[in-house]
Amino acid sequence: MSIERSELETTMTWDSEQEIVRIFSARRQDQTRLRRAGILPVKDIQPHGLFYEIPLSRLKWRIAPLPDGRPKRIRVVSTAFLQSNRHRRGK
Repeated sequence: MSIERSELETTMTWDSEQEIVRIFSARRQDQTRLRRAGILPVKDIQPHGLFYEIPLSRLKWRIAPLPDGRPKRIRVVSTAFLQSNRHRRGK
């Protein structure tokens, strides 16, 4: 039984009262990242994914700022136009 590519996800939930973060990961890249950080799975439900638990104090996360939303103007110019423009300026 294989898992669909769209189902490859990593989810995190945490309980501030118990100060535990529960992580489920079906993504191989995230599983590798957790293993390299020394975090071992507490439950393995192959082929779906792995469950982890870590202390809340080990969770560090950030949200990247959103772009300002203004479209950037990109001017597409052909080499023929550039050459003709240089010719007009005498270069």
